[in-house]
Amino acid sequence: MLFIEKFIKKLSQDTREVIILRIYEEMKFKDIAKIMGCSVSTTKSRFRLGINQLKKLMENDYEK
Repeated sequence: MLFIEKFIKKLSQDTREVIILRIYEEMKFKDIAKIMGCSVSTTKSRFRLGINQLKKLMENDYEK
C-alpha cells in the first residue's frame, strides 16, 4: 500500500473520489464535475478540502 493511500481512505467518499480522479487519473475539474453530477466550483472545493484534510492527517501521523 502506498503511504498516501491510508490517508485517502479516511476521507469522505465524495472528497476521496475527487482527489483520486484529479491526482491519479489527471482529469480536469470540468470532467470530474460532469462525472459526479455537481458544479465545477463544488468539485474544486472538495479538492481543496481533501488536500487540507490529507495534510492534517499526515502531520498528525508524523507527530506520533
